[in-house]
Amino acid sequence: MDEKLPARAKEILHGQRQQGEDVSGKKVLVVDDDVRNIFAITSVLESHGLDVLYAENGRDGSPRWSATPTWTWC
Repeated sequence: MDEKLPARAKEILHGQRQQGEDVSGKKVLVVDDDVRNIFAITSVLESHGLDVLYAENGRDGSPRWSATPTWTWC
């Protein structure tokens, strides 16, 4: 996919991949109706030091999102 990008975009993307963002300790809410996806995504995110909570649907995820003002990603 990268080969289709303009040269400047490749440089930016490469730089971001090299630097990486320190994500440890940040909060993430994973919302998915398939427990296998939740398990896989949570495992990867936690291995990078993220604090992961999950919901199995939007109805459960929305109040959880609203109740915690310090989320980093959803």
